[in-house]
Amino acid sequence: NGKIFYTSITSLSHISKVRWDKTRIEEVVLEALKAQIAMMTVQSRGKSKAVQSKGTMLRQKLKILTGELKSGDSQKVQSYLDYREGRITREDFIALRAQREQRARELQEEIARTEAEYQEYLDAEEQAKKERAIARKTGSLDEESLREIMYDAVERVNFVDGQNIEIVWKFDDLFRTA
Repeated sequence: NGKIFYTSITSLSHISKVRWDKTRIEEVVLEALKAQIAMMTVQSRGKSKAVQSKGTMLRQKLKILTGELKSGDSQKVQSYLDYREGRITREDFIALRAQREQRARELQEEIARTEAEYQEYLDAEEQAKKERAIARKTGSLDEESLREIMYDAVERVNFVDGQNIEIVWKFDDLFRTA
């Protein structure tokens, strides 16, 4: 690629005297890139496990809420039979019906919230899959391939002093196309 890293630090006059060899900068940036990719791989695994755990919990919650909502139908029938056979009064029947209807509304609202949260989970799971795929792909690159993408991975390099540099990455852009 032949791109050379420059920085525009004008406020610190001693920085203007700092000189780094291009080959040495490339070595440092390449090692930092490898470390970033390794860190991205570990983070994607952790994020993936957390996302899967949340998905399991949300599916279970939806199953329980839906089951409770359906059980209201059998309670309705039982309540009617109890009223018809004289085991409960008309007032009790009406009160039980109002309680069931209120609980059904609450359950429907909770189901709607949980379904929305589950959709967010599905989106997060899809993003986690993409990140895992990117991490696998970039993690399996050989040194020569990493050198080829290194220039695209770096937004800029700031020279702090004669011994230290700061690397500003642009991973989001790079790894969408990796």
